[in-house]
Amino acid sequence: MTKVRMLMFAAIAVIVAFGVGGYPALAAAPQFHRSVIGHVPAQVSPDTTGPTIFQLVTNFGALAPIDGSGNYEWPCLTGDPINYPDCSSMPAGGLVIGLPTYTVSLANCLDPNVACIGGEEVVEDDNPSTTKDFNWGLRITQGDAVILDTGMLNFGPNMPNTIQFIGGNLYVGPGNCATGTCVAPVAGKATATTYTWVGTSVAVGHATLNFQ
Repeated sequence: MTKVRMLMFAAIAVIVAFGVGGYPALAAAPQFHRSVIGHVPAQVSPDTTGPTIFQLVTNFGALAPIDGSGNYEWPCLTGDPINYPDCSSMPAGGLVIGLPTYTVSLANCLDPNVACIGGEEVVEDDNPSTTKDFNWGLRITQGDAVILDTGMLNFGPNMPNTIQFIGGNLYVGPGNCATGTCVAPVAGKATATTYTWVGTSVAVGHATLNFQ
């Protein structure tokens, strides 16, 4: 999977403002990949004043095992033989992801340079723009403390009327904040919040993790 540049983002209501320059290097840059996994009928008259990005799945769990060729067993989806070579036999519209879990291992997540959680997200993109970019970000908090903040990940031009998948392995703890300061996770609940946006249309997803 291709590493993507980390930028700072801030989501305010349904409008996202973002800046450039001066971003700290992350301890271990998460590797996220975006793929189109399906298509939906184009809207006859897109309502550009209302929501045009829709949250479908926000999933976190154990890291995927690696097959004999060094590829992750999941996520697995059709249409992307470079990033998902094990999926060529799947029919169009198929998606295999890891079992979602509420409880994750705290011990596995204490080294900020080692990935310890897998994450997947699926959204429907009905935004009609072909000139604006498709952006995504993830922030995980425990109370007021932040243990991961990817900043804004720019995945390039928007692709309207598609079902899109974003997935990758997560590193948490010190050094893994694109903006601000990350701390090590502790036992207890954490809240993962995802932001997907094109222009001013934003979809927000939530999931709860329990470090034990």
